[in-house]
Amino acid sequence: MKTKNNSATAAKQVKCPVCNEIMVAIVYGMPNLDIRKKAKQRKVFIGGCCVSEHSPKYHCYQCRKSFSGDLQTNIDENDDWLPK
Repeated sequence: MKTKNNSATAAKQVKCPVCNEIMVAIVYGMPNLDIRKKAKQRKVFIGGCCVSEHSPKYHCYQCRKSFSGDLQTNIDENDDWLPK
């Protein structure tokens, strides 16, 4: 069986270091309709238009934190950079 490999959703399964739930990839830039649908389904997290080398890579919907690629740095959803 073949599966579609979309880089925004095909991220390896990474577990949250806080609550141990599976996290999703953070997608940056202007989201198209497909990405917006996946965000509503909590398959990806929309991170906004601005991205830097320090931007988080993974988001945990359970504990509402976003993490860097090395999982050492986290940002809480209450921080100002996240859309409300």
